[in-house]
Amino acid sequence: MPANLSPEYKDAQEKFRRAREPQEKLECLREMLRTIPKHKGTEHLQAEIKTRLKELTDELGGPKKGAVHGGPELTVRHEGAAACATWRSRCTAASRASSASRGSGGRARDSKASR
Repeated sequence: MPANLSPEYKDAQEKFRRAREPQEKLECLREMLRTIPKHKGTEHLQAEIKTRLKELTDELGGPKKGAVHGGPELTVRHEGAAACATWRSRCTAASRASSASRGSGGRARDSKASR
């Protein structure tokens, strides 16, 4: 579908092509978006201009800060029963292994001894 671009848009497009600085390009792209005719034939051109605008604004915004990957300053190591309450999946496997290494099971012996 024909775009039927206006002379104002063509002038802004030529300025954009001649622009060297990112800030100057950004201003030209805004002018292009302002002067482009808004109809079905220019939808793809509008999308392309908006994409270029976003890329330039991201570039001018500077580098994005990532997440800080440092651990907590204070670490509390759980020991004993608290560890089993907090790290249940690890402790159940560990307690099974330790009871199996004791022989016939620690609870059975304890219950017989208490009679």
